[in-house]
Amino acid sequence: MERLYPERDFPGVEDTQQVADRGFDGLEALEQRYRGQKVLVVAHGTLIRFLLSGIMEQPLPSIPNATLSLVELEGTTWSVSMIAGQEVQNRVTMDSRDQNPRFFVEKGALTPLDLRSTQGSASADAEEGAR
Repeated sequence: MERLYPERDFPGVEDTQQVADRGFDGLEALEQRYRGQKVLVVAHGTLIRFLLSGIMEQPLPSIPNATLSLVELEGTTWSVSMIAGQEVQNRVTMDSRDQNPRFFVEKGALTPLDLRSTQGSASADAEEGAR
């Protein structure tokens, strides 16, 4: 398989953005059904990585299995406070839920998770936006 599809571009596979959009649709449906409640969502790591990458607004590396990430959706504001057990802070407000895609997601390279570099760039982006 690696020789035939070195970039993992398997025939008939949804592209990264389609997968992320379906995931965001699912999270919004859960938020509407369980408004104001906490919900545990278990999914494949790739879907989790795509969703978190979108909200963090940067490609994220591979996320270890069975780790906790925290996402909050309130109205049109998405927040991430933890990725794979490591604290992060990122908040993004959308104009409306009709915006699609909500976030642009890049496939990115699958490398081991190191949020130290991710945290720094998200913080730098937030500081830049505040100026």
